[in-house]
Amino acid sequence: MGLVLTTAILLALGGSSAGAAQLDPLASQPAANAVLAQPPKQVVLDAPAPVDPGASGITLLGADGHPVATATARVAGGAPDQLVADVPDLPRGIYTVVWHTGSGSTSQGSFAFAIWVNAAAVQAQADRGAPLRLVFPPELGFLANVDAAILDKAPHPISSRLFVAWLLTPAAQQ
Repeated sequence: MGLVLTTAILLALGGSSAGAAQLDPLASQPAANAVLAQPPKQVVLDAPAPVDPGASGITLLGADGHPVATATARVAGGAPDQLVADVPDLPRGIYTVVWHTGSGSTSQGSFAFAIWVNAAAVQAQADRGAPLRLVFPPELGFLANVDAAILDKAPHPISSRLFVAWLLTPAAQQ
């Protein structure tokens, strides 16, 4: 439901207004339509042209369509075409970044990203045509979702408990 709502918000906000060009940033962090394992500390946009910080902004919307508190967007030091906004610690969910830049002409755009929602659900939505893709940071290495349980009438309950306890150790997760 949240994915459908965010997609609807994304489509509704994606239309351009008179005098404004609808453009995608050249690159962004997080990447457009990415599914992240960890929440980002910032939203960073490489704008199509140098930006005027006084006439530019980034708004982060939650899945409910309401703005999430972000710091005022600023131009990155040494990169006049890079717009940066710090974001609070975000919970799991789907977010939409809405941005605009002023640099002689106005550009605007929007894109979605998600923070570690159920990977199978995300992939199922992507397979149905939703503009999502799973992205795992290279420093994360291999990620596997493993379910473990101790059955009520396990023939060896102590061994079962020891095995599950071992699965949760750093050594088992390397």
